[in-house]
Amino acid sequence: MATAGDAAGLEDGKAIRQFQSIGFAPSNFFVAAALGEWDRASSILSGADKAALAFGNVNEIRHRYVWPWLSLALAHSNDLKAAKLLIAMSPLDCYLCLETRGRIAALSGDYIGGQHWLQLAIDSANALPFAYADWGEMLIRKGDYDAAIAKFALANQKGPHFADPLEMWGEALMLKNRSDLALVKFEDANKYAPNWGRLHMKWGEALGYVGRKDESRAQYRIASTLGLSVSDKAEMARDMRG
Repeated sequence: MATAGDAAGLEDGKAIRQFQSIGFAPSNFFVAAALGEWDRASSILSGADKAALAFGNVNEIRHRYVWPWLSLALAHSNDLKAAKLLIAMSPLDCYLCLETRGRIAALSGDYIGGQHWLQLAIDSANALPFAYADWGEMLIRKGDYDAAIAKFALANQKGPHFADPLEMWGEALMLKNRSDLALVKFEDANKYAPNWGRLHMKWGEALGYVGRKDESRAQYRIASTLGLSVSDKAEMARDMRG
């Protein structure tokens, strides 16, 4: 999933001014990524990269923001070869670049490589929660739910108002057949991301598993009014039929 980590560093006024100078709004990419519209996200970023190249004086945002974001979009669009080639050109003194190298490795099933790059990201900025959350997501994909929960706990310590690790912590607990405990994590995540469609969808699923059917339907109704990816919509439709 796309996380708040994708926007890491955008509080940098220089980066914001450079984006404005080429007429690029990063929020367009984040919206497309959140909806799982990775082809659209790739197109948006390819346009931004061409615009930045034409200006010639904003290479920093190309290398440190556009390239990692575009690499991730390409990876999610099943063009792992292009994603790996592009992210390999990104600088090594860049948290987002290191983090994205790890995420792309994980998406390709290279968990050792994912661990290597995410650890380097953590070493470069230990106070940030994003790489810990990515590592937890990778461990869920690997099927190691207890280790994933440990990473989400660390991410939560580093960024207690960051909803992503709380939501994924809940999903990991559901995979351990502990939907009762997952409810607490979804409630916590809701404090910081109340308009997150997937959060309400998984919350509804967990409520259904513990027999709270009316509350489950209420969460599904909320989710249906919010942004959901195509795959999330299909999953929720199956759950509601069940």
